[in-house]
Amino acid sequence: MPRSSFLKGGVSVAIFRKDDHWYIDYYINGVRRREKIGSTREPAQTVLAKTKVAIAEGRFLEVFKQPRLNFGELASQYFQFSVTNKRSWRRYIGSTKHLKSVFGGRCVCDTTSLMVEHYKARRKDETSRATVNRELACLKHMFTKAIEWGCAADNPAKKVKFLREDNQRLRYLTPAEMRDLLMLAALI
Repeated sequence: MPRSSFLKGGVSVAIFRKDDHWYIDYYINGVRRREKIGSTREPAQTVLAKTKVAIAEGRFLEVFKQPRLNFGELASQYFQFSVTNKRSWRRYIGSTKHLKSVFGGRCVCDTTSLMVEHYKARRKDETSRATVNRELACLKHMFTKAIEWGCAADNPAKKVKFLREDNQRLRYLTPAEMRDLLMLAALI
């Protein structure tokens, strides 16, 4: 079994043949990886060279192993975080209740942007746009915290845009304000 190896900074890379197939063998961060390349040595040497370069440059990408966290558990953790770190944590009670009713039985890693868009469209018909936006903001921050805590790889709600809110308010003058305005107009 011919074997060549490369050792630098605790990283070992080797090429070998077993049962008429060529393999590369390497350690990265203390974890051994083996890859079956093919039946000839040349492709194995090419993949080995690329792996050496990626390891040496520090751009070796490992697969992110995401824990299977239920959305309900994430909502509970986020609620505890909110109670500890936010003054307005009571506002999140209603938001997390509605979010758990839709996403509660689902794994955090299975949530997609399309699901969040469907939630937004359905909730828009049930309540005001401002309420939907507050729930979306809560969901976005939940996923941001999940990434920070190592429970999620990405934030599917990040790409979802907020609804347009009608923030205009029709205001009437009080009798005292009308009197002051008329007096000001008379002076001019």
